[in-house]
Amino acid sequence: MSIVNICNLNISNYGKAAIYYALLFKWNVFPLIPKRKEPITSNGFRDATTEISRIVNWWTEYPDANVGIRTGKESGFIVIDIDGEIGDYSLEKLVSQYGVLPDTVISLTGSGGKHILFKYPNIPNVVIKNKVNWLEKIDIRGDGGYIVAPPSIHPNGRQYEWELSSRPNEIEIAELPNWLLHLLVGDKENLIAKKENRIAKKETDYWVSILNGVCEGQRNNAATSLVGHLIRCNVNPAIIIEFMLMWNQKNKPPLPERELESIIRSIARKDSRTRVERRR
Repeated sequence: MSIVNICNLNISNYGKAAIYYALLFKWNVFPLIPKRKEPITSNGFRDATTEISRIVNWWTEYPDANVGIRTGKESGFIVIDIDGEIGDYSLEKLVSQYGVLPDTVISLTGSGGKHILFKYPNIPNVVIKNKVNWLEKIDIRGDGGYIVAPPSIHPNGRQYEWELSSRPNEIEIAELPNWLLHLLVGDKENLIAKKENRIAKKETDYWVSILNGVCEGQRNNAATSLVGHLIRCNVNPAIIIEFMLMWNQKNKPPLPERELESIIRSIARKDSRTRVERRR
């Protein structure tokens, strides 16, 4: 089946998305209750498949079903699940100690969080399972887990969407950085504790390395971190734009201006949604 054939199918957009994920990326998909996160099928994520006929049958019977993707070895990726501003801060603190994350596929959740995808490590005897609250407001979705995928609808009515600069048809899922792999499969508490007396210096080095410009493969995540930090510091939006344009010239090579602007808009929109949610 080709992309053209998917577009011509008499099936909902949710079903088309599920087929697209299974066909192009070999991701195992399954239906979730409309506007919810719970599975429709009795075996949940264990029913996830790449078999097109089953997927068509599911979304023919449940046209408004949300799209679930099984994570872990079966689909070939794990997910860093970031929940809101607190999760962003936890991630920012982590990467300031260990290093910038590579550019990779990212989806924005309906609740104002994000899913950061990394390839499942192809290393014998290495298993990455689900980890709830791995860090404050950060979960790991691996073996035994799943994510809600675009264009699903969150219970609050907002839509899941791929981050404009990090969509799976435009960028590859990155390999797990070695330091992150070690934290996920090793003794996270001891590994982090050993770094505590160097945190301040590491954080300074992290921001200096970003401000001096980064190489291709790090630009999107560096821009995301920098914009998010400036927004959380309540810097005027016009100043943020001017600053980011100047910063971008230090990158090797600079991001296309349109792509940088889309990152700024995406982060600003996510921050605005989070603030609205907090006021409710």
